[in-house]
Amino acid sequence: MDDDTSRPIATTDDNFTLTIAEVAKRYEHAGHPRTIRALQRYCKLGHLDARKIQTKLSDMYLVAPHPEQRSRSRTKSLEALRPQRIAKGASGVAW
Repeated sequence: MDDDTSRPIATTDDNFTLTIAEVAKRYEHAGHPRTIRALQRYCKLGHLDARKIQTKLSDMYLVAPHPEQRSRSRTKSLEALRPQRIAKGASGVAW
């Protein structure tokens, strides 16, 4: 049997170093402020690369530092489309 088969690298919890509060500060600094609750939803839905861990009081998410940049890029793209959607709205109500 040949042992040269490549295997995926296991993701360790060492990669997840940012708290939700730290991620919120990064979003705010990038010009796209988000609430703590919104970021928790992003984690739950898989929009952020995160791990849920247990603490003494409750559960919390830890986020990998680089993938949240992907989510911020996606947010910028969606916000660029927002004026177009408002302009096309038949009812005149901004979404």
